[in-house]
Amino acid sequence: RKAAFAMVKIFSLLMLGMLLVRNADSFDADLFAIFYPLTIIAHASLVLHCVDFNETYLHVNRNLPLHWLQVALMYCFTWCIILLPEMLFMFVNNHSNLPLVQIAMESVTAVSVLFLFTGMALGCGLDMERYLLFVFMVYIVILILQKSAGHIAGAAAIAILAAMVFKAHYYSFEKEKV
Repeated sequence: RKAAFAMVKIFSLLMLGMLLVRNADSFDADLFAIFYPLTIIAHASLVLHCVDFNETYLHVNRNLPLHWLQVALMYCFTWCIILLPEMLFMFVNNHSNLPLVQIAMESVTAVSVLFLFTGMALGCGLDMERYLLFVFMVYIVILILQKSAGHIAGAAAIAILAAMVFKAHYYSFEKEKV
């Protein structure tokens, strides 16, 4: 899990370095719109590992009297911390290519997508094959939403969908006994 975390972070920061630093003089916003969601999608494996760890080793949390919103906030806070290096990298190495509002909305979208992946991991019963199918579909949806509706509306739509998916699957999830 540590190696997966390190590999995802290295890939993510190298991809952002290529997009924002290496191509700063000839920055292409459309290229960024295609490849930045790919860096978010790379974090899907971390989400699956985190949810699996939480449900396997911290299953006592299920017995606590926590509302699903409190658990959702816990996951969102975790995803904010995990995505903090990418957000800081974009703010520092932007070179005035992207508006700051867009960078902020990209960060909100990233946290919303990881939260959506959390709900989907619970809905798929932590089955990797079904989960990866949904991850691929989310990548396509992100591209379409951001291009057609804009970054703010896209982030709002993904956040609402993520909350609905998480609520629908959080209470119905049960870890299969091996």
